[in-house]
Amino acid sequence: MRHIAANAAAASAATQGGGDSCTLTAYVYCGPGAGSRSVLSTIHSLREALVPAVHVASLDAAALLAGGWQQQALLLVMPGGADLPYCKHLNGRGNVLIRSYVERGGAYLGLCAGAYYACARVEFEPGTRLEVVGDRELSFFPGTAAGSVYKGFCYESEEGAVAAPLLFRCINGGTTRAVEAGSRHAVPSSTNASSNASTDANRAAGVSTCSKCSPGGGDNLPAAQGWQQAVDYVNGGPAFLLPSKPTAAGEAASVSWAADEGEWQQRQQQQQRQQQQQQQQAAAAQAGGEQQLQQQWRELGVEVLATYPEHGGAAAALLCIVGSEGGRAVLCGSHPELHPSWLGGVPPQPWRSGFGGASNDTQDSPSGGSDMLPFGRAADACTNGSWQDGSHASLAAQQLPADDSVQHLQAALLAAQPHRWQLWCSLLAAAGLGAWIGNDA
Repeated sequence: MRHIAANAAAASAATQGGGDSCTLTAYVYCGPGAGSRSVLSTIHSLREALVPAVHVASLDAAALLAGGWQQQALLLVMPGGADLPYCKHLNGRGNVLIRSYVERGGAYLGLCAGAYYACARVEFEPGTRLEVVGDRELSFFPGTAAGSVYKGFCYESEEGAVAAPLLFRCINGGTTRAVEAGSRHAVPSSTNASSNASTDANRAAGVSTCSKCSPGGGDNLPAAQGWQQAVDYVNGGPAFLLPSKPTAAGEAASVSWAADEGEWQQRQQQQQRQQQQQQQQAAAAQAGGEQQLQQQWRELGVEVLATYPEHGGAAAALLCIVGSEGGRAVLCGSHPELHPSWLGGVPPQPWRSGFGGASNDTQDSPSGGSDMLPFGRAADACTNGSWQDGSHASLAAQQLPADDSVQHLQAALLAAQPHRWQLWCSLLAAAGLGAWIGNDA
């Protein structure tokens, strides 16, 4: 973690008024593929969680490819959206720059599409017309991102979105104060999440109930408070599968649409293998094979940060140690950064009232691109200009139907918001940003 450690003194000086606040920047990619709402909500949640000394800025494809951003980058976030445009615009030079930055001690956070993009292989909706199957260049995680973990995904819609139960590792830097902060942004009468996971649920997830233990051994993580339950927004996100031995049927890495009966059969076989692997990993945990499963993750330099209890404890979030200098890639299949108010087309109140620091002004907020839909395939949310109060809210309101399903989803997420915020801060802490999480976060 040399890159992050080298910025620690700068952060300390900046928070005390003795440094340049722009020397530390959390970048959110906003080029083609990045969903507009995902970019906006990620920028908002970073500004809410991090100290004012950390600048939060958008980064389009041209700026990423030009380089130079690495020198002041504290974090690079690849947000939700669609990963095929990421590949189209960043394969080659872009991915070399990203991977080199992380290998030298930098930090990467991949959310949903950004998590798919950072795995060695993507298997998205195999056997369907939405199918995307292929290898990826970054390969921070050497296994497979397999999705949608919850079926029913539909582009540019909340039709397949769910409030999914999660078990996550609570990490210092994303501690109890994060729960208290989360409650500031929600008005639940009660929460659906319990502070303690049951022994059976932990066992099914392949994790220990001991607060000093973790699926990956815990050596690469800050001090933890154990495992917590939460409910989070999932819409097309993946589970993460350990790499398996290559088979003749599984070596094809091209992305294609199934065109004939033979190809359809092959895609169905891929989907069956994916489901079998999830079941095998869950069975290993339930049969008392937790240690063996932990060892498999540990050998890859990977820590499991969250799991899906409803899917046999399949991995929902990971920390991958990259390179010899402690680079960190945190991958998450859900969206803890998305405040529930976005589902109603209204940004959270702090967005409208400012962020309390000159370093976090709204000049860097993405403005209307070619695709204002939340999960567009080729959204480019970065253009010159800035949001005016209310303009993005009215556009967002046009995207989402005001039906009961969205209202129920929003209500479930609001009730769980304190623990969702805790999950968000824990992911940032796992990425090495614990020292930059604000005291009031």
